[in-house]
Amino acid sequence: MAALMWVSHSERPLKPNELCQALAVEIGSPNLNTDNVPSIGTLIACCQGLIVVDKEGSTVRLIHFTLEEYLRAHPELIGAAHSTMAETCLTYLNSWEVKSISTNPSPDLQDTPFLEYSSLHWGVHVKRDFSNCTELFALKLFGDYKNHISIQLLFSAENPYMRLSDSDGLSLFSGLHCASYFGIAHIVVTLVETEGCDINQMDSGGNTPLVWAAWRGHERVVKILLGREDINPDSPDRYGGTPLCLAAGSGHEGVVKILLGRGEVGPDKSDMLGRTPLHWAAEKGFETVVKILLRQDRVNPDKSDMFDQTPLCLAAGSGHEGVVKILLGCDNVNAGKSDTYSQTPLHLAAWGGYEGVVILLLGRNDVDPEKLDMLGQTPLLLAAERGFEGVMRVLPEAAYLDKSEISGQTPLSAEPGPLPLHQNDGFCSVLGRSLSHVTNGDQAKGSANDILAYNPPGDKIFCGSSKCSGTMFAPLPLYVYPLHRLTRSSGPHTCSNHSFTCIAPNCARLTPFRTKQALNRNYEATHLAQRVGSPVPRCESVGKNAVRRGDNLAAHIENKHGVSPAGGWRRH
Repeated sequence: MAALMWVSHSERPLKPNELCQALAVEIGSPNLNTDNVPSIGTLIACCQGLIVVDKEGSTVRLIHFTLEEYLRAHPELIGAAHSTMAETCLTYLNSWEVKSISTNPSPDLQDTPFLEYSSLHWGVHVKRDFSNCTELFALKLFGDYKNHISIQLLFSAENPYMRLSDSDGLSLFSGLHCASYFGIAHIVVTLVETEGCDINQMDSGGNTPLVWAAWRGHERVVKILLGREDINPDSPDRYGGTPLCLAAGSGHEGVVKILLGRGEVGPDKSDMLGRTPLHWAAEKGFETVVKILLRQDRVNPDKSDMFDQTPLCLAAGSGHEGVVKILLGCDNVNAGKSDTYSQTPLHLAAWGGYEGVVILLLGRNDVDPEKLDMLGQTPLLLAAERGFEGVMRVLPEAAYLDKSEISGQTPLSAEPGPLPLHQNDGFCSVLGRSLSHVTNGDQAKGSANDILAYNPPGDKIFCGSSKCSGTMFAPLPLYVYPLHRLTRSSGPHTCSNHSFTCIAPNCARLTPFRTKQALNRNYEATHLAQRVGSPVPRCESVGKNAVRRGDNLAAHIENKHGVSPAGGWRRH
């Protein structure tokens, strides 16, 4: 029954060697006896075919899902499953073999396959079925917790990019941090009452126990920690994120309400990115949290972060219609406000293909559908680049006009990808308007003559091939509109597929390219020389060292600084 208990109640599917070593643990023993580890073949035979090894996932599972339903419906067959599993995990972590494992950057864990599971999930089992025995085992672990290998595994699971190889970094994560992380209220009470307990101690990430509890949504633990008179309820982590910021960004409504009940907590306090709790809740789409925060008098719903993005920008760029509606209902929200890249919420919604958000924004008088961003792109052009026909249909007719003063692109010329020319088939439109009024059915079924009835020939195209009779100065008439994409059949001409001439103004290269990819690379290296300075404080990529091309700026900020203008930062 022990094998069935582990397979049916584990927090994730176990690998064969994990299950075998878990079954070999003698609860309370200070050592691991490898002689007790059964083979997977013996284990399957003893279970009489009730468990099998899934070849695809290399994990152990029950023979049928109805068996798991039966075992959960009859808990008396297994007994206190989670309590037993917690005691097994803690015994494993308290063993001499595990405690002696070095915490160097690449520890050898081949002989301890059960270590990862026990490190990451023991607290979950304790919380599900707390007992005096599990509390004693946990306090024993915390008594010798400094530089324990399980801390490194726990942090690595939270963020694969984080490395805590130094002993100082590991030792800062205390037992109270761990109990708060898992939300084990009984153990938190015991540790808080311990003499010399530092309730505001920060780990290597600048996280206090309250930060961990708030971020993980453990309301009871948050209340316990706030009960201490010396607690700092607004202490930020190393990124400037307060407990309220993290709770709001994780959608924990109860924790948000508890923290807002403390007068010391700043409901509009900004983190390192200049983002407030409202920014994070809006970006993640947590409508109830947004409403709770907006009821606070000190919250500014139109506050900008370091990228000049407001909560509305983040909600629109993430496609959260409900949050957008709530924010648009605020009196002091400017729906047409631009960010660092001169992009408005409408730009961001169009780029993401969020038709419902676009419709909501177009209902505002302060939204300009023809506004150009830093690269001279309108919301329509951004939608056309991504192929979002629904968004193109709802944008007003005025947005279909040529707005190519800076980028040289029109909505019809846009093709998916980072480069403005020759991304797919070498054609570029120079005149004309969008085809969004032609229905999908007409485009798919209609003949060329049928489509001409909707949109008579008037647009002109030129091809990037040097062997094409159409040129930039004498474009050919465009007759057919197949699904908004220009192909070789889009005009009354034929040309070579393997000869592409750069048509950028003042291009010194006269020899045509054999492929469009080569043409794109030359165009990017030679003609896209615009440089954009990084807005991150103390970043060296400014002035002459600025980033080439504005659309590379976000990638530079995320790769070098761990910060994403649209998606936030890596927590550790």
